[in-house]
Amino acid sequence: MEELIMLIDEIINFCDADYDSIECNCDDCSNATICNHNCKKCLDDIHFHNNQLRSDYSCRKLLDYYVCRYSYKYCSEIRYALQEIDLDRYRDFSILSLGCGGAADLMAFDEVCSAKINEYYGIDINAYWDTIHEQIQRSSGYNVNFSTNIDVLSYLRTNNIMNYNVIIIEYLISFFYKEIGKMGISQFFDDIIESIVSNKRHDTPMLIIINDVDSRNTGRDTFGMLIDKLTNMEYNFTYSKKRFSPSSYYSDSEQYDTNENFYVIDYDFQQKYCVAKTCNSVQLIIEVE
Repeated sequence: MEELIMLIDEIINFCDADYDSIECNCDDCSNATICNHNCKKCLDDIHFHNNQLRSDYSCRKLLDYYVCRYSYKYCSEIRYALQEIDLDRYRDFSILSLGCGGAADLMAFDEVCSAKINEYYGIDINAYWDTIHEQIQRSSGYNVNFSTNIDVLSYLRTNNIMNYNVIIIEYLISFFYKEIGKMGISQFFDDIIESIVSNKRHDTPMLIIINDVDSRNTGRDTFGMLIDKLTNMEYNFTYSKKRFSPSSYYSDSEQYDTNENFYVIDYDFQQKYCVAKTCNSVQLIIEVE
């Protein structure tokens, strides 16, 4: 019997091949002179908020490397979150991904409940994702759409977003927390409630998953504001707070039994991309009735 190839395999294989085919000359990348053509160093520079090499992901080769390095981890973390809910309560899933990046969240739904994926819409500010997004659309077989050059914060303030029953916010808060701070996150949550939650479908609960860095310096401790706002507006909802690390200071959270990802990763591939294998995020999982 032919082995079923999952979306995560299709996209990682595509990005691996694309990475090998692109010369790192980055004519349209202002950081090419100082990056030393080392994608790992560039990603570390962004993620540790050093910003000495670069401040954004404006490089196609860098995004190929990003997908190969992080998709197994990010997809696994969302899969853990999906195990926490009763999927039978949902007839289907119409997914809105804010700051979607390489769509690791879609890969997780593809693994766990592919038959229930009705629609996926990913929004991201970075147009360099377009090549990868086009491949995801070709490979997925679902109703998948993406919009880039979209500032999520502005988008929420200016649109009533209808007919979704899943909101995924994966590694987005930590990305802009330094810029907008606690008050900005508070407004972000207000806008999510006003523009999306208030327009939720009535035939299904709404699932909200926030999955992000386990650090008080990058917005982790603001997640509880969304709980408070939903409570104050008298929404009927349940929630859980999850973590992978035994030493996390994510208050009132429950630790998963394991932090291992779900995939067997080829050793040479691990070395090539310094693959992130261990799950170490924190999560807020909400179901609005």
